[in-house]
Amino acid sequence: MATSNGTSNTIGSSQRVPDDPLHQWEIDESHDRFQWKLAWPGDRNLYLQFALLATINAVVAVACLILILSLLRYRKVRRNPFNLYILFTAIPDFMTSFLCFFTCSLSAAKGRYYSEWMCSFQAFYLTFGFTANCWMNAVIAYEVYRLLRLSSRRERYLPPTRTQVYRQVAVVYIYATFWSLLGVWKIPFLPHDTLLLYGIACFPHEYDQASTIFYWVLFIPAFMGRRRELALFFGRVIVIYFGMWLPFLFICTLGNFVNLSEWWFWAGAAWSHIQGLVSAIVAATRPQIWGAIVDCFRCVPEENRVESWFASMLAQSFRGGRFIQGSTPVVSLGGIDNVSLPLGSTSLQDVVQGNGDGGDEPDDEVLSLMREQEEELADGGGDGDTKPRELSSTQTEGD
Repeated sequence: MATSNGTSNTIGSSQRVPDDPLHQWEIDESHDRFQWKLAWPGDRNLYLQFALLATINAVVAVACLILILSLLRYRKVRRNPFNLYILFTAIPDFMTSFLCFFTCSLSAAKGRYYSEWMCSFQAFYLTFGFTANCWMNAVIAYEVYRLLRLSSRRERYLPPTRTQVYRQVAVVYIYATFWSLLGVWKIPFLPHDTLLLYGIACFPHEYDQASTIFYWVLFIPAFMGRRRELALFFGRVIVIYFGMWLPFLFICTLGNFVNLSEWWFWAGAAWSHIQGLVSAIVAATRPQIWGAIVDCFRCVPEENRVESWFASMLAQSFRGGRFIQGSTPVVSLGGIDNVSLPLGSTSLQDVVQGNGDGGDEPDDEVLSLMREQEEELADGGGDGDTKPRELSSTQTEGD
């Protein structure tokens, strides 16, 4: 709690949401940097910040839910291991945004942070969501790194099975749960605790010299994951890390050494929540996932989806001239990722180009071949225990 003279015993106490908090206008030279971020804004600003955060999180939660439902609806889309990775990356984003929407809504209605138990609960789901998201992106980056490394050596890349994906996800989620619980439990000998920052969000943070060492040496590396691999090998995630996470960390770090306005911290928190929306938009750039989202809104059944969506995407692909150049020319199969056909000087090239008649619509022979390729890819995934067929970026066979 904070007293009238501005002193505070909130740090290190059992109460995380004080009844009489320290306010921004009470900060003076007697307060150190660990107390700056515990000062609350005025009631009007606090209500406005909660209301805006609730709105942002509602939008992000809806976007993540659309992505999740679209991936869950179509089994053949989930057979692609990278689509499974995206699914399990979107789940923590949805959970964080959905729960934060309720936390901010309840707090806005009350006019101050909702309750003590909500503080512990928010620390848990924020830490879990952020940690799981970062490390799932690191897992994806590792797989893309393997693909690029093997392709540079002209070796075959064997995608992970669904069983392997589930194991990796389980490890990441258990790891994130461990660090999340550390922020909820009050362990006497551990210099790690949750603080109510600027009166709007509960999150593990430094509160003295010992906790500073623990925070920067152990917690932040565990929270952020392998950023270097992401930056080097997974271009789509660069936007998430350098555009979303790093500004959030910069603002939080700057607030540890400079007494900033509470709106700076609010801006960093809001920006980090928008990350879920950006991730969903980036995931939707994959043609297969975008097709699943469109078909989900159109309520296309699974059994009718292959011909309707697959044929339309294929036709669009040919109209747009989507050809991928490599050591052996290949044609992209519309929205079906990770499948390609060799196009050397074979009869298949004539078939793809309309048998020389100048037409741009795929004929029945092409559609039949595409369905066979799609079924082969699906059957190669098996039930998760069978290795999928080997894919090569060079596709040297069949010329």
